[in-house]
This record gives sequence, structure tokens and C-alpha cells, in this order.
Amino acid sequence: KTKLYENISRFHIMIYNLDNVLNVNELSAKYANKLIAVRGIVIDISDLKGKYIKPVYVHKDETAHTDSGGIFKFVYPSGHLDEPVDLELEDTIEKPTRCPGCGKAGNIKLIQEESVIVDRRIIRLMQKPSVIYINRKEEEKKVIVEDNLVKLTDSLGIGDEIIVTGILVPETGKNGEVEDFHIHALHVEIVVDRPKLTEEQIRKFESIARELEAKPGENGFNKLLTLIAHSIAPHIYWPLEYKLMLALAIVKGNFLRDETNSRLRRGSIHIAIIGDPSTGKTSISQYLLDITPGHRAVYVNGPTATTPGLVGVVTRNEETGDYEVKRGVLRRADLGVLIIDEVDKMPKEILDALLEIMERERITITKAREFEHDTRTSVILIQNPKFGRFDTEEPYKIIDWKDALVQRIDLWIILRDDDKNFEKVLKKILNADRYAALPRKKEQTQLLDFVEDNAEYFDKDFISRYFSYAQTLVPVMTKEAKMKIDEYAKKLRKLNTYYSQSKIRISPRQIETLMRISEAIAKLHLRSSVTVKDVEYAIKLYEYSLQALG
Repeated sequence: KTKLYENISRFHIMIYNLDNVLNVNELSAKYANKLIAVRGIVIDISDLKGKYIKPVYVHKDETAHTDSGGIFKFVYPSGHLDEPVDLELEDTIEKPTRCPGCGKAGNIKLIQEESVIVDRRIIRLMQKPSVIYINRKEEEKKVIVEDNLVKLTDSLGIGDEIIVTGILVPETGKNGEVEDFHIHALHVEIVVDRPKLTEEQIRKFESIARELEAKPGENGFNKLLTLIAHSIAPHIYWPLEYKLMLALAIVKGNFLRDETNSRLRRGSIHIAIIGDPSTGKTSISQYLLDITPGHRAVYVNGPTATTPGLVGVVTRNEETGDYEVKRGVLRRADLGVLIIDEVDKMPKEILDALLEIMERERITITKAREFEHDTRTSVILIQNPKFGRFDTEEPYKIIDWKDALVQRIDLWIILRDDDKNFEKVLKKILNADRYAALPRKKEQTQLLDFVEDNAEYFDKDFISRYFSYAQTLVPVMTKEAKMKIDEYAKKLRKLNTYYSQSKIRISPRQIETLMRISEAIAKLHLRSSVTVKDVEYAIKLYEYSLQALG
């Protein structure tokens, strides 16, 4: 009888669930050539490629190989044709320069149809950061995934958190010194920080939304939008309208593409935050990093930014000669949020690159050939007033951005450190202990049914999962909602070419802004359609934003 293993050309042993799981920044020489488990965030995924694990060559020379008709086949580097498949750890196998059978050079060719090739993919893993400084080298490691393990990575996306079990392999440079390490994967596991929502949990979300939507809230909004707004950094005082704008930037409007995947209308909602020092701009930004679903929020310090670090750079692989793109941190913010602080100190060339990112929702890098990737990212630009503090009641006069950049901003947040709001700010500071995380019962975390009647805000876990579900919805604009936008647009246009003398030109671009905001508000209500009420809320926020500009 034929034994089972005789029909198997190769098999793999998967090892996982090690007791000790390292972080990326803990990897060092002491783990070289050892089995490890490491946890990190995916920052880049290569295209699927092949790797020869049994390259078969032929050398043709009638005088040297008389016994075999002038042909000698061999597997390099062993020289034996019956060499078993070798899943060695090295990235590449050197091509033979001489025939191992006769020692002669030249006339050696690879026989592709007789060679054994496996799938191969490279993943770049980085320590999960809270703040990214682009010109500082972040600790990252290359993960090589081959053969049957590749299918474990098919569903991976940028920003996913994974645990890789494998061997830490030294990479030796031309001078013989170890220049870096990579991980040869034996297993890849996607980490799910929050359980996927069940049908029952989704129904609970929708029930909560319907209940709170029917109750009055603050400043003319219903209780649902009020609680969502207060859930954005509840320990910091900002006007409710401003916090609600940030929630809209997270869930976004609808991304409209045609059958060729060309953009018809962007869905990302871009926000400019200009405020006096000590008004909570950076603190709220940090909070957004925690509640944006899927770790897809990236914080960038403007003065340290570089175009390659943000967008990416094309390099040539010394081993293969192919051009490869090393994508910047912006790739991690696809379908998320990109927060850029101190925009006024950012290099001019990066601001120019932002124009394409903000409008096309796609970035193009050209070198030898063209590389493109999606940047469906809500961009939040933050800076202090031009002269350090606001000294005018007309903030639009001290905005020195290019008109092209100004026109891409959907909503404006203007923050003043004045006596008007000092008491509210003081109250938040004195009562900060009210917003400290409190332990909850396990069943409350699982069932999401812990919203109390007197709740002032949702906690981080709840609001993040709520946003995650809201992002999956694609509400359709009703006829009545379109008519409401049409009516308002004509009204604005008649007022003047410019609204309130500011740089914000009332044009088709602003009409698209209203549509995006309306769609995002419908998503926050977990509805499948955009209603007139959604448009009214959108208009309310839009006017609040423009009035803040003076």
C-alpha cells in the first residue's frame, strides 16, 4: 500500500500561541535565529509574488556532458537534481555561474516549468504608536510570509494589528555585518481588539439610536447627537458643535466612484482647527486616536514631517532590480483620520501634496513607473493663529493658506482663550475625576445595553464600536433632502460671491460639503437614507462653522 506521506511533496508545521509575545521595539540580537512571537501594526503589504524553493537549471555542453547528450540538469546550490524542496530562510537564491557537473561557466539557464515556486508576500510591521514623528525612524520589521501561510494574510489591511510567530533572521550586509533582522513567519494571527458585532448587538445599537433620536438634546440637536458630541474627549470643554464635527470626520460621507473606480465625489470630511494656545487642540487629537476604529488615526507633528515619511518613496530593490514603493504613514490612515498639528510650520511641499490627498482621495508616486494607493482620509489641520493668539474678531483675515487649500476645508473650528468660555473650561478641569474610566461588568461590555437615562456621554469602547458600525452604512439621499440642499444653495449664492467676506467661496464644492455632512449625520443615526432633518442639522453645523470665521 502507498503510504500517505509518499503523496505529499511538502508539509508545514504551524506554531503559535507562545506564552511570551514581544513588541516590535523589543526585538534585538538576543532573539536571533530563535522562535519568537511579536505583536504590531501592519503598515505595508506587498503584492503577491513568487519565490523559487527548488530552482532547476540546465547546462548545455556536448563536450563536457557526453554521457547525457550534452545536457546536465541540476538544482542550485546543491548540484543534485533529486534535491528535496528547501524552504530556506534566505530571501533569495544566488544564480549559478558555473556548472557543478563539469565546472564550466556560461550557457546555464533556468528551467521554469521544472522548478518549484511558492507564493511569497512581505509585510511591514511597526510598533503601535500613539504619536508619529515622521523624520524619526520608527521601529519596524519586515515579515516574510510564504507558501500556504500567504492565504492567512489575504484579508489583512493597513492598520490591522497582528501577532506573528516565526524565526528572527539576521540580514547580513556586503561587509559581513548584521544590518537588520526580519521575521520568517510560521503563523500569522489577526488581533481583534473588539469582538465583531452580532445581529443582536446591531439591533441594540439601532434601538438606542431610535430611542435617543426622539429625545431633545442641547443647542437644537437631538439627544443622540448630543451624547455623541460629548463622547469626544468629555473631560475637555469645546462647544458641542465642534465636537460633533469631529465625529462626522470619523464616520465620513459616502465615497462615490464610477464603474472604472474614478472618483465622482469624495466622502472624507476635512476640518481646520485654528485656536489659541492651551485650548485643548492636541489633547482632543490624542483622544481621536483612541476612538477611531481600526487604529486608522495618524497624528503627525508638522515641523518634523517629510514627504517620503507622509506619502511614501520609491526605491529600487538591490536583489531583484524591481522598483518598490515604501508607503508612508498616510497609508495607515486610509478610511481613517490624518491629524496634522502645527500646519503653519510644515514644509511647503507637503502642503502641496495634501491638495491631491484631500481632493482625489488617492496619492500618486512617480519614479520609473507610477504607483497609486487610496487615501480616503479625513484630514484635520491644526495650528495656532498667525500671530500666536487671536487679536481680531474676524479670524478669516489671518488665514494665510493658499486658496486651493482653503477651498478643500469642509468645516472650520475656531478656538479662543477668552473670558466667555473660561468658567466652562474651569468646570471641566475641576471635575476631571468624573470622566475617569470606571470598571464595568463583563456583560455590559458584551451586550452594549448599559446606556443609562441620565448618561452624559458614551465611553471610548462604546463610541468606537458605534462609529465602526456607522462607517459601514451608505445612506441614500432622499428627493426631499436634495430639494432642501438645492434651496439652501441658491439662497447662499444670492447673498454674495463670498460668504461673510471670508475666503470661503460659495461654489459647487461647498454644495458637496453639505451633502457629505448630511450623509455622515444620517450614518450617526444608523439610517439607510438621508432625511430633511439630517440636512437641517448639516446646515446648522455649516453655518456655525462659517460664522466662527467672522
